[in-house]
Amino acid sequence: MDLVVLEGLIIFALVLTGLRVRVFTAIPEPLKYAIGVGIGLFIALIGLVDAGIVRAGVPLISFGVNGALRGWPTVAFVFGLLLMTVPVAKRVRGAILIGILASAALARALESVLEIGPFNDGNPDTANDPVGWALNAPRFPDTWFSTPDLSILGQFSLTGAFAAVGVVTASLFVFSLLLTDFFETIGTATALTHEAELTDEDDTIPHLESILLVDAAATAVGGAASVSSNTSYIESAADIGAGIVTHTILQIATGKTRQIPGLLWIVSAAFVVFFAIDPVTTLLDSITG
Repeated sequence: MDLVVLEGLIIFALVLTGLRVRVFTAIPEPLKYAIGVGIGLFIALIGLVDAGIVRAGVPLISFGVNGALRGWPTVAFVFGLLLMTVPVAKRVRGAILIGILASAALARALESVLEIGPFNDGNPDTANDPVGWALNAPRFPDTWFSTPDLSILGQFSLTGAFAAVGVVTASLFVFSLLLTDFFETIGTATALTHEAELTDEDDTIPHLESILLVDAAATAVGGAASVSSNTSYIESAADIGAGIVTHTILQIATGKTRQIPGLLWIVSAAFVVFFAIDPVTTLLDSITG
């Protein structure tokens, strides 16, 4: 979190100096779209890993279980995917949400009847079940609500990482975060503004400096709140495609603020028990074994 805060402050300074805007405008449009496509493919890979379609293998990932699709979790995934495909193609409002809810209900029913269990139960003495749920087993939590842990707010130190791992290593970490965040936002902002038809007549993004400024500030604030880099996310394209522009950074920067999504986001913090497993960590653990 120390590094995330520092990286956000550096990006914030780059926006104020105008360097980030110059780099943004200097990059060719096809490359900007390619960045967005790359992010989308990475997210798709996470989904395929969580569904058990691809798994850790040689040299990096392999298809299914020994080259074959097996298990009821795969059935639930394919059911949800097919259920979404046609309505999305026909631009039905809420098609993705309907598919998520339906496939979640099917998964819960399968787990209740068949007691499939997770792919990895966390016990080092037991073997992984190749046909188990790859992300987490669809079971109701013991508690439906929880109080957010506010003690982690502000638990960072701008010099803590340098003292822990050294100047060179910490600097390389900051540079890696900076590089990723810097160019990821370029692809995300380009893709989302075009999808939402917020660009000007000359195909430029209005209020670009404001968008990048809010993005940089959110990154630093996210690190200070111990929630990682709170940057813009390409997943908002799903909302935009459904006719709902809820992307917070774009709304604030373009004067199209909506208070309701922000309030709902705050309320959702009480439901953190439903998201106990980080899909990115699951993906990395799966790839690295």
